[in-house]
Amino acid sequence: MTDPRVEAAARAVKDAMLRQGKSPDAHDLAQAAIKAADVEAWQPIESAPKDGACILVPVKHIGADVVSWHMNGWRETSNGLLMRDQPTHWMPLPPPPVMGECDE
Repeated sequence: MTDPRVEAAARAVKDAMLRQGKSPDAHDLAQAAIKAADVEAWQPIESAPKDGACILVPVKHIGADVVSWHMNGWRETSNGLLMRDQPTHWMPLPPPPVMGECDE
């Protein structure tokens, strides 16, 4: 199965290339691909893991929050409180940045 983000990015690049003609701007193509992939990354909450894994969910007034499922509901990882509003969508957390070794 292909990652839906890749499929969405590929469609966006193709659409942008068709709109821009023979020599599309790489920056515009990259922006279109990233935007399409970001939208596609959100999945219905029913498909979210309920094994304690941390996920990202949209939250009113703050944008998004990291939560995990514990026993009876979604809990904020920052304070352990049960979420007041049930999330409708989720996405996996992005990978952390690659950290370089310290030069000493």
